[in-house]
Amino acid sequence: MFIIKLFHFILGYVVFKAEGGFPERFINLCSGAAIPFWDIQSQNGALYGKTDIRGYKAMRHPARRSGMRLRVVRRVGVPFFNHRYRKRAGLLIGLAVFVLFFSIMSNMVWTITVVGSYDVPEETILRVFDELGVRPGMRASGVNALEIERAALEKLPGLSWLALNLDGSTATIEVREKLKTAAPEDFKSPHHIVAAKDGVITVLEAYEGKAVSQVGSAIAKGDMLISGVTENSDGSVVFRHAKGYAVAQVNEKLTAAAERIKSVKRLVRTDRRASLLIFGIKFPPREVTGKERADFYESDWWLYMSGRTLPVGFTSHRNLYYEEVSRQFSDSEIRLMALQSHLKAAAENYRYSSVLAQRSEGKMTETGYIISGDYTLLQNIGAELPFHVEETRN
Repeated sequence: MFIIKLFHFILGYVVFKAEGGFPERFINLCSGAAIPFWDIQSQNGALYGKTDIRGYKAMRHPARRSGMRLRVVRRVGVPFFNHRYRKRAGLLIGLAVFVLFFSIMSNMVWTITVVGSYDVPEETILRVFDELGVRPGMRASGVNALEIERAALEKLPGLSWLALNLDGSTATIEVREKLKTAAPEDFKSPHHIVAAKDGVITVLEAYEGKAVSQVGSAIAKGDMLISGVTENSDGSVVFRHAKGYAVAQVNEKLTAAAERIKSVKRLVRTDRRASLLIFGIKFPPREVTGKERADFYESDWWLYMSGRTLPVGFTSHRNLYYEEVSRQFSDSEIRLMALQSHLKAAAENYRYSSVLAQRSEGKMTETGYIISGDYTLLQNIGAELPFHVEETRN
């Protein structure tokens, strides 16, 4: 369908209007004479349609025979444009040069963005890619993305994966950072495993060392669960880094509160500005930092042609200005705020625990609302406690 519309536009066509007379006879005469027409519509007793330049001239005879009055509503296409500006050759040449220039520039990279970087600075990633030849102004067709990705990954040890995607005049570098790992445990020095909280032991498994507590026994914070000192059958003593798994049923209290009167931010006004973006340069340039008590937002919008990103667009700038105001909340609002705070704290504190039972109650105070919750949990309470061994001589 697009090809047909483009073909008609290149050759040129006219939108005609025929009224009065006998429309059916007019259409039949045009069909019998093999006159091309399409998009025929009837509006308010008049007939509208489209035909090419020769077809419109040939329609005059069928229009007279059917008593129709024929006239042109609109002329569309390249031939009419050329005829209109035939005496302005400089304008046509300039337009052709402009289209050619942007066609060439669209095959070059002008904007480079990084997606997915948090701990590894974006400036570091861009500097490495610049050393490998990925910089504004380069030709996109001459880029070996696979080779550049491998070389960049070797120079960026903080990344586990990256990809270079080219879309018209825009290059996007997608990265994935390596997961942070905990510091390696010291298994050489001796350690005990002790209770980090009060509770009742439900699971106790000793992988290294000797279990000194039993399932079902009540323990207090600091009590030894697995000893790093083991005795062999010959009476000799071995000092180990105790390892094991200790789960206990513990009781904890969680409290959250919401104040009736508190300071909040209120949006005062929003300033919107725009900059023209050509080849990665903003006209006029805008300050990236927002003013005091303002949040700054910036987004780029690019033009597209035939699915390709052009090196022309605009940048939208927004400054959101706030002011601190004191607000008094209703009873239902502070109850909801306290409940949200309580649930958020419970999800954060007990994410690695199993909740066996929970009971909560709330009460109104002079300053707000308080929710107190009692939780019965299953938690891993084992904590490593290093100990020192001194060698003595008899």
